[in-house]
Amino acid sequence: DIALPKIIRATADPATALLDATYIIHAVPCQYSRTFLENVKEFIPAGAPVLSVSKGIETTSMGFMADILKDCLGHDRSYAFLSGPSFAREICE
Repeated sequence: DIALPKIIRATADPATALLDATYIIHAVPCQYSRTFLENVKEFIPAGAPVLSVSKGIETTSMGFMADILKDCLGHDRSYAFLSGPSFAREICE
């Protein structure tokens, strides 16, 4: 098990989760990312950089995460991408 710092709180409310965010880590599966981003984009602070850890190609558009993020959140922010085989545990440690 990985213990999270006490300062980290879980919430399903995007207004609470994204309030004053200085950066965003996007970890939604690729096939659900477009719908998810369309539903939360109004809460994402303008200019907040996005780190995507989602892998794959959207089957409906054949788009990569870079395409989906820019389609949904625009081109006026920085994007970064972290990928590779099963890296979740290594990132936490």
